[in-house]
Amino acid sequence: MRRLHLVLLGLIALAALSFAAQWLWTIPAIRAGSNDPALMDFKSSDAAVEQVQGYLVTMTQDARGTYLSAQRALDTVFPVALAGALALSTILIWRPRVGRLALVAALVPLVYLYTDLLENALVAGLLRSTDPGATEIETALLYTKVKFQLLAVSGLIVALGLLSVAVRWSADRIRSAG
Repeated sequence: MRRLHLVLLGLIALAALSFAAQWLWTIPAIRAGSNDPALMDFKSSDAAVEQVQGYLVTMTQDARGTYLSAQRALDTVFPVALAGALALSTILIWRPRVGRLALVAALVPLVYLYTDLLENALVAGLLRSTDPGATEIETALLYTKVKFQLLAVSGLIVALGLLSVAVRWSADRIRSAG
């Protein structure tokens, strides 16, 4: 079990480093070369197609290049590490309580990862396109929405598991003291 905890810490560290690199380096560079502070990966599903088209068309070549290179690489490392950490956390927390069902719960972060990587591919396609279409934009916005919903469910599974650990620990302490 100790090795799995070390792997978990490594995944968390990798996710944190890639997240920090994005927020301190690539995202400011992309924002500087675009007319909208929200990157495609963070646009609301309510965003108008015309607004997104305007964002894509007016983006500078430097911002587009950063988005398609460094940001894309970091935005691949981050969800892989995050999904790995969430899946492993789910297994470590829930397996002692529910056995193999923990493996089913650990699939949720993996579906999040799949959705995030599909979204990244769609965004890259939009950034490379000279005339981004409404259907492609709407699909990318949908994947963004689903990605965040799956991430929230993954986090909730881990949070509920941690809460159950805390409740069990507290109950054991109360029983042993009384």
